[in-house]
Amino acid sequence: MIYRFRGFFVAIFLLYVLTFSPQCNNELWLLALVPAIVLRLWARCYIGSHSRQTKLDAPTLVQQGPYQIIRHPLYLSNIWMLLIILLWWMGISLHSVFLAIVAVAFYNFLARKEDVYLHSSFGQEWMDWLHAVPQRFIPRKRFSFSMKGAVQTWSQAFLSDRWTWIWLALGLVLSTVFKVHRCGY
Repeated sequence: MIYRFRGFFVAIFLLYVLTFSPQCNNELWLLALVPAIVLRLWARCYIGSHSRQTKLDAPTLVQQGPYQIIRHPLYLSNIWMLLIILLWWMGISLHSVFLAIVAVAFYNFLARKEDVYLHSSFGQEWMDWLHAVPQRFIPRKRFSFSMKGAVQTWSQAFLSDRWTWIWLALGLVLSTVFKVHRCGY
């Protein structure tokens, strides 16, 4: 199943992006990583660490925190981070728009597969949640930022995702060094 290799998709996607010459003087895009990181941590506070595995697994159907407004906040944060890195590196072009569509399509595919799995695992409970939260990625209702029902603290959520942060930091540091060299800052 493709879920097992989702990290390879991200690695290949980013390596491909880095084959292009960097767009200089657009570092403000990186500030937009902050909300994506916060969303990822907030979601991780509720989902725990089980989603780090190579197969779909959900001991419970999480419906609190960001899961009360969108069904796939982790995928949304991944899309957001990929798009920001793409825009930071390549700027806005036809090629970056195409790559953005590829990234969104990939995560939409994963979300659809996960929805099928969750529906088969939780049946009517999932259907009720689907009616309450029909949006995969774009919230359509107001929400309050709350930590009620969280299974992990922010620091535990950060540590649960440590490999995500290590790879993100390593990738940003190496690409920044390359970008500084190419742009002559």
